[in-house]
Amino acid sequence: NKARRDANYFLRNALNRWSEWTSLTYKNLLACIRKNLGEYILKIPYSKWLILFREFLLNIEQESELDPMTNDRFKFVGEHYEAICALKKMADDYIKEIQKKGLDAIRMATNVDESDVFTRQENWQEHGIALRLYSKQWGGKSNIVLLVDPNGSFCVQFYVYDISECDVSKLSAVVNDGKYTEDWEQSTIRYFGKFDNSNLDTILQEIHEVARRLDSYYGK
Repeated sequence: NKARRDANYFLRNALNRWSEWTSLTYKNLLACIRKNLGEYILKIPYSKWLILFREFLLNIEQESELDPMTNDRFKFVGEHYEAICALKKMADDYIKEIQKKGLDAIRMATNVDESDVFTRQENWQEHGIALRLYSKQWGGKSNIVLLVDPNGSFCVQFYVYDISECDVSKLSAVVNDGKYTEDWEQSTIRYFGKFDNSNLDTILQEIHEVARRLDSYYGK
């Protein structure tokens, strides 16, 4: 009887507090971890534990996702496979052209040769395709990110590396605080974001402006 009373008491209290509970899915958990991982990962020396942690997150993601390939989707892809492959290639070419336009915007702003700018493409999963744009004039590590969102819009962010204490005020003077209100700092790195816009020409103009300001910071 006592065990039954205790169980009923626990159940009543749990039901009364149900409205205060917050639902947390694995998807939400993974998104939160990825959002906060960037600034902390810089504190961790590269080791096997970092690799194991990454594999652990990937395993959770794979186990928590529903199979996207239903019978109807499988049939649809099979019937339209050639057209889908053509669209995928078109999408890849689209990203390459945006990448080229981003590098051109930096070259025009900084008056450097093609050999002085380079790029790296990263898949930021649900956040889209990140195109990191570099100039050798910025030490080879500082970069502007042109993020292509899955919904078709764009975002500009940038990262400045190897900042000494005496450079902090100098960097602040060339950053447009009115646009870049989100920022963090870690050791000798500063991150600035985000400038969002659905118009590519506006985004390229912003990259041009950021590149010009970075050149000013680096003393060109």
